Amino acid sequence: MELVRFLQDDLGAQEFQAKRALLRAAPYHLEIREEDDLYNVMYSEMSPGIHEWAPIKNCVGTILQKGTDNLVSYAFDRTTEVVVDIDKNADLIPEDVSCYTFRKYVEGVKMTLYWHEGRWRRSTNRMIDASKAFWKSKRSFGDQFMDACRAYPNILRQIEDDTENGPLTAGHTYIFVLSTPEVNMVNGVDEPSLLHVGTHDNRSYCHIECDVGVPIQETSSFSTREDVLAAMVLMDRHSPGYIATGPKRFKIFSSAYAYARDLMGSSTDDIGNYLRIRRDAKTRSDYLHFYPKHVAMADRLEHELWLTARVVHHLYVHYFILHEERPALPKSLYITLLQIHGEYVRTRAKRSLMDIYRHIDMLPEHVQRALITICMAPAL
Repeated sequence: MELVRFLQDDLGAQEFQAKRALLRAAPYHLEIREEDDLYNVMYSEMSPGIHEWAPIKNCVGTILQKGTDNLVSYAFDRTTEVVVDIDKNADLIPEDVSCYTFRKYVEGVKMTLYWHEGRWRRSTNRMIDASKAFWKSKRSFGDQFMDACRAYPNILRQIEDDTENGPLTAGHTYIFVLSTPEVNMVNGVDEPSLLHVGTHDNRSYCHIECDVGVPIQETSSFSTREDVLAAMVLMDRHSPGYIATGPKRFKIFSSAYAYARDLMGSSTDDIGNYLRIRRDAKTRSDYLHFYPKHVAMADRLEHELWLTARVVHHLYVHYFILHEERPALPKSLYITLLQIHGEYVRTRAKRSLMDIYRHIDMLPEHVQRALITICMAPAL
């Protein structure tokens, strides 16, 4: 593995602190997280491209031991994403794909399970201890993983007892996709579930085939790019696409799924995301059709935006038309009032309630959110 070779051979016998400082600095810009005697390595937006520095492909949450830099857990190399648009980027898929295995992509969070210092440990790409990893839920990924394991008593017992006796083998990294109601974005699920998507030998760094009693990904075979494209055309947002493994590794997403995923956004902030997409009528309609659980939130925000416009209009009339004494106002509210008055000065057209609503409707999402918070406060 290039990353281990780089750490052990190129950086040599430097202390961990020195290596950590070097990896975090230019030109690598890697994210380093620590937990006890372990650390993991994750690429960042500032990290060099995969073709510019060979070890970068291994920097996807790989876990190593401090001091020795020995591999403790390793999932998959960095994966290129391809959103298939037949008219624009079909050539990103190799012409001959007969040497590739295509596995059905399943939504969820990638989890690794591995043996270290007499314990079975659970990790995500970014967190060595999955019990400290959260996203859109008060329950950690570690807890949700154990919930899903209850469907597989042999594995659950082995993890809870921290024993090497069972279907899991020390020295292997087991990679799972955890799907739960809290995790899945586009295609919701009612119950937590696991999918076994791979196993690696931590000594040879090789992928190995093994059965631990957990369902595995569905696989498909194609001969040519045209075969892949023909299959992708039939996919809707409920059929994301494939992960292709061969001379290189890449994800292929259908445009329908990619669109639905982009509408949901990658943030845990559902309110901010809705304010981001709401202005375009079709985008808003699609969002609420795909994600009906957010209809009540959307209706509430639309009502609050209208009430905010009424409050701003009231303040504008009192402070800029009637010239009443103006108390200190929050910065975002005061700037909005100045902008509205600036439009009046420029056009000499009266600012109606609807004019003010349109002005607020076009403000950046973070300003809209601040105004809603201020204007909905009882004290204003």
